[in-house]
Amino acid sequence: MKRTSTVNTRKKITSKYKFRSKFEKKVADELTKYKVPFLYEARKIHYQYPVTCNPCSQCGNTVHFVTRVYTPDFLVNNEKTILEPKGRLTAKERRKFEWILKSNPTIDLRLIFQRDNRIRPKSFVYYSDWAKKNNFTYIVGDKLPTNWIKEFHNGND
Repeated sequence: MKRTSTVNTRKKITSKYKFRSKFEKKVADELTKYKVPFLYEARKIHYQYPVTCNPCSQCGNTVHFVTRVYTPDFLVNNEKTILEPKGRLTAKERRKFEWILKSNPTIDLRLIFQRDNRIRPKSFVYYSDWAKKNNFTYIVGDKLPTNWIKEFHNGND
């Protein structure tokens, strides 16, 4: 009996981007579903971050600021809005986002939390509480709010 090979006739759907997580892929799929144009990791944003050290021999300060670089996940609305999907938000990342906003107060940085987890295992503070306290616009889950989608479409006219 002769063996025949079967050819897979399904088209493989590929994205032009390679995402770092499944959650980022879900957010990209949601943007694509609503025909919201986006760029993925396409820009760098500089921000000042405090570093504690021994007293400086020249100035005597124990805190110095260093310039760091942040690469936003999604740029939408003609690159005016940053969407940052987060599955896990560590203390280090929370500080980083706080300093990004302090260094760049005019940017529109929106967080998309996969779940509204506690910031630490036994804490009574959730990601959403932290976001509100620090004046971040946020949502929980991968479904974009209708008002965001409308805003992104209006900004692309």
